[in-house]
Amino acid sequence: MTMAFKGLNSFVIALEKTEELVCIKPFVDPILEVTEISDRVTKSDGKALLFENTGTKFAVLINAYGSDRRMSMAIGRKNLNEAGTEIENILKNVSDNSETFLKKLSSLPTLIKLTSILPSKLGRRGKNNASRPGQGPCQRDPEHQSTRAFRWKTGQGAQ
Repeated sequence: MTMAFKGLNSFVIALEKTEELVCIKPFVDPILEVTEISDRVTKSDGKALLFENTGTKFAVLINAYGSDRRMSMAIGRKNLNEAGTEIENILKNVSDNSETFLKKLSSLPTLIKLTSILPSKLGRRGKNNASRPGQGPCQRDPEHQSTRAFRWKTGQGAQ
């Protein structure tokens, strides 16, 4: 069991290649329009949406894991049952009381494979990890425009 993608960018590229993603290039207002469009697409079991222009520095990806097919893609499986069966078999082998200690020990490589899908810490606290993905400094004083909250309907949420 290994990670199917190196990060979100490679997953987005895969979604695009498999026609599971709709890229929306024109400006869409994040206050009400993004949520309205997302609501309609999600309720109709639609594709993932990438809003490229919301008036902020960031693109907005919505509904990326909104179908069994996309979730299966994300974890590198043909379907979700395949992953569940794989994990169930690993745990069954380890917890089977009729197995000898040596037999259980032989399942150790399989258990180690499970650790490859778990989140990991890339560095120690206090160390400068800016060169590692996702480990750079956080934006301490974000601009108002870059942190706009999405609203479902008028009067809800905050700007």
